[in-house]
Amino acid sequence: MPGHGQGQGYAKVYRTSDGSGNRVPLGQTVFGAKTGDRFGHSVDIAADGNTIVIGSPGYSDDNRPGYVRVFSLVSDDDLGTNTWEQIGQVITSEVDGDAVGCYVSISKDGKRIAVGAINFVRVYRMDDSRSNWIQIGDDIEDKVAYDGNSMSLSEDGNMLAIGSPFIGINGASSGQVTVYRFDGEGSSWEPLGQTHYGDKAGDLSGWSVDLSPDGKTLAIGSPGGILGDGDRPGYVRVFSLNVSDYDIGTSRWEPIGRDIIGEDDGDEFGDGVSLSYDGKTIAVSADWNDGEYGMNSGHVRVYQLNDSRSDWIPIGGDIDGKAAGDCSGRSVSLSADGDKVAIGSHLNAYNGTGAGHVVIYVLE
Repeated sequence: MPGHGQGQGYAKVYRTSDGSGNRVPLGQTVFGAKTGDRFGHSVDIAADGNTIVIGSPGYSDDNRPGYVRVFSLVSDDDLGTNTWEQIGQVITSEVDGDAVGCYVSISKDGKRIAVGAINFVRVYRMDDSRSNWIQIGDDIEDKVAYDGNSMSLSEDGNMLAIGSPFIGINGASSGQVTVYRFDGEGSSWEPLGQTHYGDKAGDLSGWSVDLSPDGKTLAIGSPGGILGDGDRPGYVRVFSLNVSDYDIGTSRWEPIGRDIIGEDDGDEFGDGVSLSYDGKTIAVSADWNDGEYGMNSGHVRVYQLNDSRSDWIPIGGDIDGKAAGDCSGRSVSLSADGDKVAIGSHLNAYNGTGAGHVVIYVLE
């Protein structure tokens, strides 16, 4: 954009215009502070759409610790204006290369945020004066590069799923996912149930994760997942928390349905996952799929859990990218009722090479 530096980045919020179904900007465009910030690399929005968290892992100057900013929508009915105003301090680090803000997640009420960096994840809550973000508990860290590649907070912000796809318990980059719970006592986030590991080297399990609002359903994407014949279409697994109480160490995650497998070798199925509010519908993206419109056009599939909870059934057909090379599905978000899905195609070239676009689809 004119007047803004290369790689500075920006974020926009849109809403559906009354009656027309068109999407119109809500509030002003929010820009990064400096060239190279990569502001908008990660974003998340509260359930009511009035609070957004934006990550900027490429913080400029001589070092790049990264930063996160949170904004609240302020509306003036008399003037007919909507403005995004920052709430709380800029969240950053004193350590060069931490890349704070590479991933972010916000609770449904907008009062808690999770901030991912290269080697740690931190969770914050907003104080009563809405002027300061206060860290909840200690850092969650596994001392492995790229921890916190994907994250998802529960509705109340007391549970957090973290995907670490480059951890190699079952071979290099087999990946793992752990769900943590903070019970309000002490200073630590404790694992809830068992850790989930990718089956084989290169599975990249945990590249994407989504936790249902109540924290009882967990979806894990493994876009490098390998089959017995050596193909790597990718796979997704969904789990339900089997719990009579939330005592740490006694709960267990049980599989729901069969593994959901991608279509072809190299599709990277599971690059993105998104659950409905009740956890019974899931959208899965495969952004390197060779769909109807050409190589690497990408696609998204939506599935519903059958009545016996034994299988995930595709609904509505494949949602293919618009053109070859679109990589449709790099980002995906399913509505609470599971009837709408927003799909990002970061390489779509309709407005120029690599301009990208977002399309929202409705189930009919």
